[in-house]
Amino acid sequence: MDEVSYPSADVLKLTYVNVNPTNINGIERSGTLYSLIGDELKIANAVPGTRVFVYTVDGTLLTSSTTDTQGCSTLPIAGMSGSVYVVKTSSVTFKIRKL
Repeated sequence: MDEVSYPSADVLKLTYVNVNPTNINGIERSGTLYSLIGDELKIANAVPGTRVFVYTVDGTLLTSSTTDTQGCSTLPIAGMSGSVYVVKTSSVTFKIRKL
C-alpha cells in the first residue's frame, strides 16, 4: 500500500470505505422490536414468555419482565437517565442510553 500525504488544510472531504471500527458484524434480525419511548422500554414481536433484563454496565439488575402471550412487554425506566444500560434476553444483548 502506498502512503499518500496532504496538508490537512487542503483536505476538503475524507471518506473511509469498508471500515468497521467496532468490529461488530451486525445483529441477526429476529423480528423483535425494541423501542425506548419516554420512561418505558417497549418490546414487541418477541417469543411469548421471553425474559427481558435491564442491567447497569457494572452488572446490577435494575428491572426485568416477561413478554406476554403476544410477545409484548413494557419495562418502566423512570429515574434512569444519563447513563448506559444493558438490555439482555436469551437471544440478544445490547446497550441503551436514556438521555
